[in-house]
Amino acid sequence: MTHTCANRGCSNSTDGVHVKCNPCRAGNTPAVRARNAEARKDTRTPEQKTKERLDLARAQRDLSDMRAQNRHLQKLALSSEGLREMIGTLPAPSAGDPEWLKGPAKPRSVTGTGLLMISDIHAGEVVKGEQLGGANAYNLEICERRLRNTFVSCRRLLKEFLASPRFDGIVVPLGGDLFSGNIHEELQKTNEEPILRTMLRLETWLIDGLTMLADEFGRIHVPAVTGNHGRMTRKPEFKNRAHENYEWLTYQRLALHFAKDSRFTFDIPDGPDAYFPIYSQRFALTHGDQFRGGDGVGGIIVPIRRGLSRKQFRDNQIGRRWETMLIGHWHAYHHMNDLVVNGSVKGADEYSYGNNFGFEPPTQALFVVHPKVGVTARWPVFCDYRG
Repeated sequence: MTHTCANRGCSNSTDGVHVKCNPCRAGNTPAVRARNAEARKDTRTPEQKTKERLDLARAQRDLSDMRAQNRHLQKLALSSEGLREMIGTLPAPSAGDPEWLKGPAKPRSVTGTGLLMISDIHAGEVVKGEQLGGANAYNLEICERRLRNTFVSCRRLLKEFLASPRFDGIVVPLGGDLFSGNIHEELQKTNEEPILRTMLRLETWLIDGLTMLADEFGRIHVPAVTGNHGRMTRKPEFKNRAHENYEWLTYQRLALHFAKDSRFTFDIPDGPDAYFPIYSQRFALTHGDQFRGGDGVGGIIVPIRRGLSRKQFRDNQIGRRWETMLIGHWHAYHHMNDLVVNGSVKGADEYSYGNNFGFEPPTQALFVVHPKVGVTARWPVFCDYRG
């Protein structure tokens, strides 16, 4: 009984199972014969073969260098310094609290320091008024107008509605959710334009507003934290939260724009929270998406209060003291002694209307901190008001 050679590609017969034929055992296989035939056709000179071997060695070395560089860039991407390097030598934000926020060495008569919180702009989102019974509408044109109204109203309230105002400066916390983003499928379908184009528009509007406030109040401090709508990932992630967010890049570009203007200081943390003093009172700024709940009779205050307590307990354990927390996210203006919840520039949308949430006009928070008594005057700034 005969069997086929055990070597693949050979059809010769053998006397046993799983046994190679004599030519295969001698190395005279079809593959070997094919290679030998190809070698006989090779007309390259020894010099050409040497050059090709050298070229191959160089290519392998270049490939190894590229892999090493890729690993280096991946490591760089994990740090804010590396990201600044890759996106164009962005300067690091100001380290520490500016001295003027701590107050003058000698007491003097001042109105205080103003604080205008800007958050939950949701630039790029389209809200169709006919789907809300005419209660609200929103697009990029309305967004620009509301932001401009907010900055102008801030200036007027602080400078024209107070008697003989004297300010040490103004703080403008940027509390996240600057963009509509792509975290929900319905937003991807209905956003007015791609997020990077919206980012360039919004950057210009914020530069105009911040410049106007700096011209009016002299000094301006901008702490800035990221929200959830600007993230680049579909689901929330805690690692590299800030660096995986379009808002972090926007803040860095704003800091770059004002880098040579001594009136401006920025604090752009790599984590979710920023901290700053105004005189003897310390504030914590966070977006507010870390807090969950709010559907019961107690409304949004119950989960926010629970979150405030946990955050303050954590910070006290590591020696970080603060008295007042500033948050956005909830689109509902509340001002209490230890908590300020910002409204939104966008206002009501199809989601809030369809879920029967309470209606609130587009609103941002504004107040004054006095060096001796703390928060004094406070206003909701209505973004649609053109006064």
